[in-house]
Amino acid sequence: MPGSLTKTASAIRGDIDMGMFGKILVMFHTVLSLGMLTWAVGVYTQRINWNSPSKDAPGVFDRQKAKTEDLKDAMNRSYYRWTANYGNVLQFEVERFPRRVFYTSQMNLLQYGSTVKGGKSDEPAVPAVQELVLDPRTGFLDVTKVTGRKPIPAPNGGNVRSIVGYEAAMNQAYKDIAASQAKNTKLLADRDLVNNEITGVTKPMLVKGLRQQINEQKLIEDEAVSEVAYVKGFTTIREAEFGLLKKRRDALSNRENELKQINK
Repeated sequence: MPGSLTKTASAIRGDIDMGMFGKILVMFHTVLSLGMLTWAVGVYTQRINWNSPSKDAPGVFDRQKAKTEDLKDAMNRSYYRWTANYGNVLQFEVERFPRRVFYTSQMNLLQYGSTVKGGKSDEPAVPAVQELVLDPRTGFLDVTKVTGRKPIPAPNGGNVRSIVGYEAAMNQAYKDIAASQAKNTKLLADRDLVNNEITGVTKPMLVKGLRQQINEQKLIEDEAVSEVAYVKGFTTIREAEFGLLKKRRDALSNRENELKQINK
């Protein structure tokens, strides 16, 4: 009896497990069906138009084809542009060396006054700064004339000089200023010497100047003139008296001679 009950319980548990498993399979199929339905609806609503359904709605193939054509045109334009630029690069490469020589010579001319670096300055025969000329054919700088162009005038007259030329001019001006200062110093010393001769000095010893000596001579002259003016009247009277006395003496001498003639 107990064994029968055990078998019956086991069978019941087995039926229950199989029923649960069947329910799980039903739920799984339901969920899977809903998922497939959702995927189908999504595919239908979000389908990709590989071909063009109409002219207003081009498909993927037509869009890719149009994009390919655009890229092809862009590639052709880029190729043509690259070919033209490559030709220009080759042309510029040919001109690069003459231009480099031209620019170097102009820099040397500006720095040293000569087209050779550190060379002897050719100023003013060759102006250091000259106007740049454009080539009318290309619109670029004309590098065929290293020299011989129109010089640029300086604000204070003449032409603009090179750096070496200005340095030499400044050195010469410095020497001229030093010489002028020395000359001015000598002239100031000579002026002081002349002033001392005119006004005199008191140190280290008293030395009368020409002005003081002149003043002293003028004072002596004024005193002499005053004295002459003072004694002029007495001198005049004395001269008058001397003249009368002389006439009186001459008269007496004449009378004496007459008397002598009579006594003979």
